[in-house]
Amino acid sequence: MATKFGVRIEVEEIEGLIVNADRIRLKQVVLNLVTNAIKYNRRDGRVRLHVLPGLGELKRLAVSDTGMGIAAEKLPLLFQPFSRLGAESGTIEGTGIGLVISQRIIELMGGKVGVESKVNEGSTFWIELPLDSSI
Repeated sequence: MATKFGVRIEVEEIEGLIVNADRIRLKQVVLNLVTNAIKYNRRDGRVRLHVLPGLGELKRLAVSDTGMGIAAEKLPLLFQPFSRLGAESGTIEGTGIGLVISQRIIELMGGKVGVESKVNEGSTFWIELPLDSSI
């Protein structure tokens, strides 16, 4: 998909990051965030997976893109079912429920989902999960 859209994917040092999560569900959420970052990016754009400090015992995995970004007033609409922020009439496929489902999955694992975005610069969607204290 990244090749089709002309988007480069970069993965920074995430090896050794061990969080308390359901592996399959975490993979599903990360795949959703990466797919969205590719779809809503610009041609020859970039998607970057990286780890950021989280709050307290949480670790933050972030997916950043170089897309068009999202206006601040539209950010509260992102995690609403079927809200595609005007993309409904465009050519990008989707239903507008992926972020809602992802948020719910992460919350069930004791984590949080969020976003930071700047118009014409891109967006960073992140998930915070508790570190795995059993290791």
